[in-house]
Amino acid sequence: MIKIQEVWASDERREGEIDLSNVLHVIADARQNRLRVYFGVTMENAPAWLWRKYPDATMVYETGEPHGDPTQYVLPDDGKPGPCWHHPQARAAGIRFVEAVARDVGKHDNIEIWNVFQEIGLWRERPGHLGLCYCQYTLPAFRAWLRTRYGSLDDLNTVWRSGYGDWDEIDPPRFSPKVPSTIDFRYFMDDVYLSDSVRWKADAFRRSDPMHRPVLAHVGGLPSVEHATGGTPISSTCSVPRATPAGAVRSPGMQIIPLPKNRSLMGFRPTMRLRKFSFTSIMSAPQRGIGTSGQRSCKGGPSQRD
Repeated sequence: MIKIQEVWASDERREGEIDLSNVLHVIADARQNRLRVYFGVTMENAPAWLWRKYPDATMVYETGEPHGDPTQYVLPDDGKPGPCWHHPQARAAGIRFVEAVARDVGKHDNIEIWNVFQEIGLWRERPGHLGLCYCQYTLPAFRAWLRTRYGSLDDLNTVWRSGYGDWDEIDPPRFSPKVPSTIDFRYFMDDVYLSDSVRWKADAFRRSDPMHRPVLAHVGGLPSVEHATGGTPISSTCSVPRATPAGAVRSPGMQIIPLPKNRSLMGFRPTMRLRKFSFTSIMSAPQRGIGTSGQRSCKGGPSQRD
């Protein structure tokens, strides 16, 4: 099996002109060599025309300063955090691209699986900031989520120890992280926003893939067992088409590597000591013929500390 990591910025250099010839050539060569393809899309690495046409699609810090980095990174962080996907035109453009990939690449029967978000997260956020995103599209979405979560302003004010008289008055914390509203805002961005970012990409693949292959996403490095679980061993044996973590995207065909309970996607920081986390191959070409289907599985767990 080979892995292809598709980059939006590379294959739609001008709006509406999607050129997948390079990846299609590699996929065809892989088929001739009886190799399956693990295919990932990197949507956070957005094309230059998107930033020029929609300058307000960038994420915004609590100071009102845009993240504003149009440089097309593949390494080290795939262009993250990328556009704010609450921006309606940015999301629509992303959906069109993913649908085109699913239709055209999906015609090839050696595609094994789609990966819609590699190393889920908003990183890299600039040091010294409370986080992202405070843009004109995210704040209304946050308030709408609070309405659903609390039901009434009285209940929200009780929990937050606040005195808001209208939902539109609510703003996330901009100076201190040590207030109750910070918990809700970080949960909204780390779990609600990121889960939605996975969901719309996965839905676009499901609508457009002619062979309806499974879809997955994954987080980055896992922390040490002791830090993450208080000494409880981590192990994972998962069915790719079915497994989902509690509290994340609950949809058939979606698999996100499970997190320990009460940990958000952004709760794992790179300062933590990591252990290696390895997975066996989903499939090897000599074991299975091109174009066949069946149960796919992955097994993994922490190996010995370096």
